[in-house]
Amino acid sequence: MDTTISPKGNVALVFGSSGITGWAITRALLTYPSPSSFSRIIGLTNRPLSKKDAYLPVETGRIELYSGLDLSRGSEKAVSLLRDVEELGEVNKVFYVAYTAHEADHAECKRANVQLLETAIDLVETLCPKVDFWTLQTGGLSYGLEFHPSPPLPQPPLSESLPRLPTPFAEKIFYYAQTDLLSARSHASKNAWSFAEIRPDAVIGFAPQTNAMSLARSVGVWLGFFTWREGERAGGEEGEVEVVFPGNEKAWKARRTDVGQMTLARFHVFLAVVGREGKGKVAGEAFNIADGGAVTWEGIWPGVCRYFGLKGVGPREGGRSAGADDNGLRGAAYVHAHKDDWRTFVEEHKLKKDLFEQTNWDFMTELLETDFDRDLDLSKARALGWKDDLDHILSWHLAFDLMKSGGILPGEVGTGAGAAY
Repeated sequence: MDTTISPKGNVALVFGSSGITGWAITRALLTYPSPSSFSRIIGLTNRPLSKKDAYLPVETGRIELYSGLDLSRGSEKAVSLLRDVEELGEVNKVFYVAYTAHEADHAECKRANVQLLETAIDLVETLCPKVDFWTLQTGGLSYGLEFHPSPPLPQPPLSESLPRLPTPFAEKIFYYAQTDLLSARSHASKNAWSFAEIRPDAVIGFAPQTNAMSLARSVGVWLGFFTWREGERAGGEEGEVEVVFPGNEKAWKARRTDVGQMTLARFHVFLAVVGREGKGKVAGEAFNIADGGAVTWEGIWPGVCRYFGLKGVGPREGGRSAGADDNGLRGAAYVHAHKDDWRTFVEEHKLKKDLFEQTNWDFMTELLETDFDRDLDLSKARALGWKDDLDHILSWHLAFDLMKSGGILPGEVGTGAGAAY
């Protein structure tokens, strides 16, 4: 890939830099595609985030974090908040991965997220005239995964060339409205900029703050507690304590395409560079992204559990499931049933006190029990020359390593297999 940059280097603006993707983008920009590609990385967050709690190498001097940017308050407020940021006008790449209204209905989720993006565009148009490229992250909802089996999915692997879902489903997918907004604004702008849409499915990674869509966090917390209570505390030998996959046989074998957060982050940057250099059709296009081909829980569950010294095995009729006690309780119910032990676990390992409340157990259960194929077609990304995949199990282990630093998992748990990446 051509990594030609201006003499001063590219300047990046990351909306949502404390989220699972935004945090990874902020980190990746320090070294990818080369250590000199980006001279400044400006991260924007809504929730307060100190340098200490960001778990980013801010001491390099290239990362700047600005908290308190509530895009829902409108363009005037956003512009006034950032107007005094030194040389913000030098920004030329924008990475938009902000998201809100997790618990809202479809109509409110659409309204809120389109408003956030519109405010971000207004801000950039006003303060950043040199911007030439945006990336917008969407996801599997573009294919209607949330609504399956009504309407049913097309036969996977799911391609970007598939038509949008029809009414009334189309009106519930805010990604459609966001991409339409970016398209309209890019064509109407007096500044010459374009954008690309990036579609991951499940993102495996770490975020310094609570993230409602972090599968690795919920699975990691669950297995970490299970290891402590059923393994080391109960005197179990490493590698002998079995953890049975909690879903059924169909979920065990269902195909999907996960992506590690660093792969996803690098793909955002890859498109921003390729898009600007004009290699292949990128502007206005959508791209699926994942770590390699399709995976199944059957293929990765043993490796995920191995990090904790557990033996991950397939579903069993009537058998104990991962993190389940003799009554079959699992996930949040398992922790609720053992609250005294949970408190001891958190205190003993000096973990975040609100760890249980800030872990999305329902999201974990939903993804562990998804029993239909949903894998994505990656040929479009490959055609651009994208090859930087990461081993699926290493992505999980890397996320777990980072969680130990963030007070989410005990520091002594795990193999540390992802530390070198």
